[in-house]
Amino acid sequence: LVVFSTYYGSIGEMDHAREAGREAVDVARAYGLDRELAIALQVFAAVNMNLGDFAGAEPLVRESMAALRRDPSVFWTARGLQQLGIVHFHIGDAERGAFLMGTGGATRESIGSNFFGPDRLLIQQAIGVGRAKIGDRAFDSGWKAGRSAALQKVLDETPAELCQVVL
Repeated sequence: LVVFSTYYGSIGEMDHAREAGREAVDVARAYGLDRELAIALQVFAAVNMNLGDFAGAEPLVRESMAALRRDPSVFWTARGLQQLGIVHFHIGDAERGAFLMGTGGATRESIGSNFFGPDRLLIQQAIGVGRAKIGDRAFDSGWKAGRSAALQKVLDETPAELCQVVL
């Protein structure tokens, strides 16, 4: 279902993407597997973001981060940080968004991974939004600070922001 949601989103069939994403989250919750739940939540959040619903995506990403605290994955944690950064660029604190994008990017690179391919356009657009909101200097400063931050320290210092469970 996660693959279907990603596929449908990539070909612009957003109603099918939303339906498959919602169903993937329901199935993952029913099975009680935290990593699978985190992945499903992130995929469903990306569908929401692609539809311009950043407020709807935010609690999904936060819940995914909570699930990843219980069953960690560096790659999916990095993606979650980047998704939170995207949300912040659109509806939150853009400087915090730059910091989170920097942390997520550096974390992902530390394991030799590229970003999740279907996120390319979302990331590019969000970076443009963030730069427009706060300017290049503040954006670059936040990004650089995020890149130099230790992942565990970021997660430990901001658990209320990053790891809320939404029921």
